[in-house]
Amino acid sequence: SFPTRALPISSLRMGEWVCAIGNPLGYEHSVTVGVVSFLGRKLFDASLDNYIQTDAAINFGNSGGPLLNAQGEVIGMNSAISSRASNIGFAVPINGAVAILPQLRDTGRVSRGYIGVALRDVDADLVKSLNLSVNEGALVQDITDGSPAERAGLRPYDIITTFEGQAIGNDDEL
Repeated sequence: SFPTRALPISSLRMGEWVCAIGNPLGYEHSVTVGVVSFLGRKLFDASLDNYIQTDAAINFGNSGGPLLNAQGEVIGMNSAISSRASNIGFAVPINGAVAILPQLRDTGRVSRGYIGVALRDVDADLVKSLNLSVNEGALVQDITDGSPAERAGLRPYDIITTFEGQAIGNDDEL
């Protein structure tokens, strides 16, 4: 079962020892160890992904099993492996998994907000090359046809600096 308290990803550190538990390839109750190799890895959808990368062996059948820290706290849910290299696995941070539990219990599926844009952080290089008057925010690179963003009138090169009165520092914050 999932913990009732979610550990914030900010409490994790690269190099921290972790343990992955699962049933890879039918071998029940397997345990592997490794370290956190990267925090916030983008894999499938850059606007949603925030994976914990680890070298603890996560194989087929480990998905859904816990990723634990050295204190025995569940920090992630094993979910993916790299098809191009061995011993590169990924886990959904537990705070992300816990956040969707109410939706799964109530409806059996997860529904997420969608605006239909490709974004990029406003960084120093972008500020200089486009001579921008702002130093942070999210630059709209592309808009999906028929998306809410298109219907709202967003255009490529628009810069989003606030949302509902809250400052936006980068595309992840949006």
